[in-house]
Amino acid sequence: LPHFVACQMKPADLLSICIKVLESYDPRKTTVDAHCDDCPHLKTKGLSEVDSKFVKQVFYGCIRHRKFLNLFVTGFLYKNPATAQRSEQTLYTVLGYLAFFRLEELTVPVFRSFVLTGSPPPILAFLQFAFGVEDLKEWVVSEWCKIYDMGYIEDQILGTIQRMLPELTQLINEISIKATGTKAVETDGESETKDKKPRTTVPEPFNITKPKPRLVPQPEPISREIKATKIPQSVYKTDLKTIEEQNQARRQQINEAVQSQYKREDEFNLAIANRAAELEKIREEIEAEKMKDCTFKPHINSEYRPPTEAAEVKMTAAAILREDALIRKKQEQEYEILRQYESELRDASEFYEWQATQIAADDLAEQERVEQRKVEMQLAREQAMEMVAAMKRRNRLQAQAQQEEMAMKLHQNDLEQAADLEQKRELVKEVQEERLLPRQAEEEVLRQNHQRAEDLRLEKERDMERKRLEDEHEMERKKDLIRQIRALERVSVVRPKAFDPAEPPRHGLLSEMSLAELQEKYALLKDEQEREREATRLANLEEKAKKQADLSQKAGNLARIRAQAKDAAQARHAALKQRKAEEAEKAKLRREECVLKAQEKILVKKKERLAEEQRLAKELKEISVRRQFSQANVEGDRRGAGDGMPREEPDKALVEQYKKDQVEKIEALHRRQNRDRQLSEKRRVQQSFGVAMEQARGDDDIVRAETRTAAKTARGFQKTSEIQLKQTMEKSQPFAAKITKDSIVSARRHRTKRDASLTRLPPERPVSGLPQRPST
Repeated sequence: LPHFVACQMKPADLLSICIKVLESYDPRKTTVDAHCDDCPHLKTKGLSEVDSKFVKQVFYGCIRHRKFLNLFVTGFLYKNPATAQRSEQTLYTVLGYLAFFRLEELTVPVFRSFVLTGSPPPILAFLQFAFGVEDLKEWVVSEWCKIYDMGYIEDQILGTIQRMLPELTQLINEISIKATGTKAVETDGESETKDKKPRTTVPEPFNITKPKPRLVPQPEPISREIKATKIPQSVYKTDLKTIEEQNQARRQQINEAVQSQYKREDEFNLAIANRAAELEKIREEIEAEKMKDCTFKPHINSEYRPPTEAAEVKMTAAAILREDALIRKKQEQEYEILRQYESELRDASEFYEWQATQIAADDLAEQERVEQRKVEMQLAREQAMEMVAAMKRRNRLQAQAQQEEMAMKLHQNDLEQAADLEQKRELVKEVQEERLLPRQAEEEVLRQNHQRAEDLRLEKERDMERKRLEDEHEMERKKDLIRQIRALERVSVVRPKAFDPAEPPRHGLLSEMSLAELQEKYALLKDEQEREREATRLANLEEKAKKQADLSQKAGNLARIRAQAKDAAQARHAALKQRKAEEAEKAKLRREECVLKAQEKILVKKKERLAEEQRLAKELKEISVRRQFSQANVEGDRRGAGDGMPREEPDKALVEQYKKDQVEKIEALHRRQNRDRQLSEKRRVQQSFGVAMEQARGDDDIVRAETRTAAKTARGFQKTSEIQLKQTMEKSQPFAAKITKDSIVSARRHRTKRDASLTRLPPERPVSGLPQRPST
């Protein structure tokens, strides 16, 4: 495309070759490269190497951006059905590719040479739709965003159009002058000249003194001091012991009063008190007496035994046909797979392996992306904290500067208010001097209004009188007309005519006949319809017999296929079960191997740690023993020097016992320290694992929420776009929308009538020789 200046052919011929090459391409028969090599249009006489390169680039670009261009051309044809022709959609596809993807390389003058080869009206509609940002956003941008990224559409497509809009406006105006004789888009100078209006007087309100706001009185202060009352002296006269004694004496008096009220002699003497204590025996005798009449013994069901034979399922004709169609579909699929394997000599196993590898790589990339996002979030958090601190410092400095500026403005405002107050006082004096002038003007206007109202009332009375006279004249005319009509109705005459059934009516119509001839023809047609009905019935019976035989054959084939499928399914299930068991065993072995490796590593680390601890304990023990012996030697020397006697040899048993005690103490200390260190390490690992799990759950919740929000937004945006597109199509093509709505209503009405007629039909007879499925 950059070498277009070296092209030798005319733009119209070059554009026609591009259209022919694009229309002759069939992806089901050939590939893109093979079509470019074998296309006869690229071998046209006079087509240079540069021209051929240009045509191939246009062809490759249109194939690459086919979805993008199809959406654009479809929206353009729906937007301008009266101007654009569907037979020229390949032309619009090529021009759309040049306009959206190669306009900057071609430049507007070269693009103009291609555009001028077409008819002006459809080309004008194409340019207005292609370079109108509002039309693109309304019709196709939402669909483009489903294929390309939103940033690419905004920056590369719409951004390029807006950058080159001044040059394109001149081209649109040139095409518009050829098509309609007027300019489609006005330039800035013309719009300013056209929109310029003469200046008019702008009324301003009077500068009247505004009343000052009333002063609100200060609220009365409410005292919140709490004053407690003095403790009464009666509190100090009693104590808890005295109060408890008084309560005890009061309860004793109440008990004595109750006992004196209910005496022992007043109780009832009941016969049950003199009975024997055999209550359980008496109760059992009464229950046995009651149960004599209960002779019902329920039957106990036998134990369930599963059936040994398979249940027979009755098949209806619909079930047989449905299963036969399913088997035929499976056979066609298998035949298609075999035919494809014979023709291509390969299967899809390599693709499935590649697909699994790519899925694993995508999962790994997703994990890396999640980890990177975590790091970015942490860095963003620290940066946000630094920004918040910087913002606080900046806000503090800005607040100080604003306070100083506010103080200066308040001082200046006080000075301006004082000057304004002095000016208003002078204005009040002037207004008081001219207070009588508005009253005189009001009286003059009121007198003129009274005079105008009186004139209007007199004119209205004259009009009402004239209207009354016209209504009376019209009423008299209507009454006279009614009297004439009634007189004509009274003198009307009716002349009856005798009827002859054998005589034709003689109205001058085609195929006229008398009543007798009509009845005779009706009888003949009725006999003919009866004969046709009988022939149809016999044909239906014969066809039904053929269908029954066909269904019987299909039922046998289906039973045989079902048995084969059952055996194959059982074998497949057994193999699948065995494979799952083997995989489970392998997984178990792998887990055990991983556990053993982890245990070995842990044991190695423990042994290394214990060896290091033992080495340190041994060194400490040797150091402590060495220190003890040196101290003992120093004390012995000191003791021998004081007594003047030679130092005696210490007791060996005491020394060995002392060494053993010191070693045991050091070992116990090391064991306790190691145990505390292990517990603290375990707690730290558990806490870090819990924190990591909580952070991972939070990140997962955030990602899921973002995914749900994005999906919901995309669905809402797509639904809104579809509704807007439907409404726009209904507005642009109301007649087509009305025809579509009427056809839908008529189809629903027809379906309702058909369902109602089917419900009135007799039930289907079972196919002879076949078991039938019971209806549910």
